Amino acid sequence: MLKKIFITCIAVLFAGIIETHASAPIINGIYADPSAIFPGRSTLLTVNASSTDNGGLVFTYSATTGSFITWSGNHARWLSPLVGGSYTISVIVNSTLGGQSFTFVSVNVEPAFYKGMITGLQSPVYVAVDENGNLYVSQPQVYSVTSFDHNGHKRFGITLSNKPGSITVMHNVLYVVLKSEGDIASYFSIDGNFLNNLCNNNRFNNPSGITVDRASYIIYVSDANGIHSIDAGCNSISNFTYPQMGMPVGMDFDSLLNNLAVADPLKASIVLINTAGTTTTQVGQYGLQGNIGWSGFNPGFDNNSSLTRPVGVAGDDFGRYYVADAYQNAVFVYTNQNQFVGAIGSYGTEPGAFKNPTSLAIDRINGLLYVADPFNSRVEVFNIDKKPLPPTPTGSPSIIGKPLTTVTSNAVATSKSAGCSCNTSDKMSGSASIMDGYTVLIILGLFMLLIRRRHA
Repeated sequence: MLKKIFITCIAVLFAGIIETHASAPIINGIYADPSAIFPGRSTLLTVNASSTDNGGLVFTYSATTGSFITWSGNHARWLSPLVGGSYTISVIVNSTLGGQSFTFVSVNVEPAFYKGMITGLQSPVYVAVDENGNLYVSQPQVYSVTSFDHNGHKRFGITLSNKPGSITVMHNVLYVVLKSEGDIASYFSIDGNFLNNLCNNNRFNNPSGITVDRASYIIYVSDANGIHSIDAGCNSISNFTYPQMGMPVGMDFDSLLNNLAVADPLKASIVLINTAGTTTTQVGQYGLQGNIGWSGFNPGFDNNSSLTRPVGVAGDDFGRYYVADAYQNAVFVYTNQNQFVGAIGSYGTEPGAFKNPTSLAIDRINGLLYVADPFNSRVEVFNIDKKPLPPTPTGSPSIIGKPLTTVTSNAVATSKSAGCSCNTSDKMSGSASIMDGYTVLIILGLFMLLIRRRHA
């Protein structure tokens, strides 16, 4: 009998020693590298976790939108949607023995990121960029045009006898609208030397916008009568008049679609016109369903995807339009496929904010967006995406990583990458209860008591 009792006690003791309940993994952080990306770009997620119960770890990633395109263990790559915003990515870390912990990280998706500003200007209203990435700034109040390189260093200044208006550059020639004369002045863009007045005075009726088709050497000028296309000798090519257009102001030529993008503040829209003079579509027209930028609401200050008073527009080489809205003090970004991408800036004087932005220009070489901010007496500079959008991914918004089955207490530790953001974890469930020394002493005590009673 004593032998049976002894064997039972040993069995209970052994079972107690090896018995292990699930313990929640420890998550020291989750890192997104980079933590801020352009729409349609990806970031690498790394989870710094460790096991507390000698079990393996399984990582489950999820997001309300976007796609996970690669994943393995404590690493996953998330591809953002095409619409800007702050997105939360969640991770559940499970022990193969049953414990569970949870963490998350936020990733900012923005159409542009603030880089800096060019100051010392006096009410800069219009901007343009040449093929080499040099910037030109028109300052009507002081009758001047100033040029800077892409690092913001001044190249030269031009003083005019009349107020300059909108400007554009084509093949080393700077073209300046002279509103009071109804003409266009041309200058050598390398050093600012005057070339000639392109047309006869009063050729245009209160000209406002100018842009160029560099491939075809065609200049487009908007005035009170519509839009006119001329060659470099001011010979007329065509004239566009549109009853649906209220007041064409800023313009840009979209070489991708071979279209003119025209800002019309009275219609609260960007009109896209092909070279034959036919309106192809409109960006953000006043509550007109089906047009690019229409959000289903009347435009207003608090409507984050509709235009109110667009006065400037610039298109990149990949189907994105950047629109300066003077009333909303912001730059709105759309694709040419009727999709709102995001907004840049807000009202104010701090870096990245605007007070009545009027004109935009894109440096395609260096991936820079210039925004004229006249009431802050500066030109603001933003980094923008200079790559085409990737194809639609085949990933999933929720995935389970491959289990790490050989994890020890420090096996998954990873160093934090520079520029990443991280959050600590919340333990969802799990508790450890290994049979400890007190239990062992109780069993041994019962065993000794039985022995003493047998010898008594």
